[in-house]
Amino acid sequence: MARYCFYCGRELAAGERCRCKSPDAGSAGTSTASANAGRTTTSSSGSASAGKSQSSAKKSRVTPLWPRGKSSKAQKTTGSSGAGRSGANRSRQPLLSRLRTFRDQVRTLFPTLSRGIMTGAQYFIRPASKIRQESLRVSRPFSYLFIVFFALLTGLLGLLMSRSGAPLYTTVVTLILGRGLSLLYARPYYAFAAITGFSFLFVMVLCGAFYVAARFSNRKPTFRKMVDLVSLSLVYPVAMEVFLLITILLGSRGSLSLIIVSILLMSITHLISFRSALALTEDAVFFFLMFVYVSSYLLLSVLLSVGVRILIA
Repeated sequence: MARYCFYCGRELAAGERCRCKSPDAGSAGTSTASANAGRTTTSSSGSASAGKSQSSAKKSRVTPLWPRGKSSKAQKTTGSSGAGRSGANRSRQPLLSRLRTFRDQVRTLFPTLSRGIMTGAQYFIRPASKIRQESLRVSRPFSYLFIVFFALLTGLLGLLMSRSGAPLYTTVVTLILGRGLSLLYARPYYAFAAITGFSFLFVMVLCGAFYVAARFSNRKPTFRKMVDLVSLSLVYPVAMEVFLLITILLGSRGSLSLIIVSILLMSITHLISFRSALALTEDAVFFFLMFVYVSSYLLLSVLLSVGVRILIA
């Protein structure tokens, strides 16, 4: 008849004694249990990895953010916009190249005209730097011709403004001429010649006053240098007069206030140019200009009153 251990229940052979309660048997049992636990842990981790792989496979099967139809449309839209931009850039490049070619042709065919346009533009793009640069030149070409052009333009503009009836201009001329205002309408050619001559005389008086003031300031410039500097300041009055002439020809009555603004710009030009050319301090150039303007005003007032009396008589 088979026998079994009372403690662990293991089947025993004939005459065999169970050693389950000895220390060696306890360690063997512990190792057996840890082995069984490791097998259980391995099996559970294998099941977990299998579950994770299945879940990742499911996530990979999730639909993309852009559906197939929308993604194709977006790609088409992006492609079309890129093509449109490239086409616009291509259309602009020939236009820019044509403009550059035209500019180069103008410079080649008309070098003096293009150089003159660029020089004139500098007076409005960077005026102070341009005025200093021109004032330090040894000699400016065509200074007298530019003064004559200013006088002729002033005579023509004065005649047209008197015909158009500009209110401020008519008031000023009435105060100056008085009864001689009728001469502007009765004899237009004489009036044009008179205004032109007075404008030229005005510039020459300024040149003479500047020459005398420079001598008093211990400077020894030539009279031609004074003419160059004064003609430099006439750039802004000429620009305003050309603008007024165009507006009058288009039907406007003209405005004397723009001429007053151009005179202010001319005085600023005098300040910068004479200070640079004669190396004057700010105080010296202030008294310099004050002497020139006061003396010129007094002399021109006397000459104008004498000329009006001669015309009326």
